[in-house]
Amino acid sequence: MAGELATNAVVHTATGEKHGRMGASVELLGEHTALVCVVDQGARAGRSPSLPHLVNREAGDVGPGGRGLWLVDRIADYWWWEGQRGFPLAIRAIIRLDRDPCHGLDA
Repeated sequence: MAGELATNAVVHTATGEKHGRMGASVELLGEHTALVCVVDQGARAGRSPSLPHLVNREAGDVGPGGRGLWLVDRIADYWWWEGQRGFPLAIRAIIRLDRDPCHGLDA
């Protein structure tokens, strides 16, 4: 989960530029729940800022990209982002650690 969110930060924001940075954390919320958070560095210079969103894919679509947040959406119990377009965003996901590992991956 953290890897997918970090990859999105590197690919889509100033985090991926020279001297780019990101923050990442995993916090246990009780015995069976984790909160994963990645904070990016905001929009890349000269690019139109974007916001995190799911890309709808048809079965068998092998085009590049669009699978990171899809995977996060399938694994996390809930995910969201905070911030303003063009500025650093925090992407957060809550994961139950005691659930069936195949939960949500059948779609």
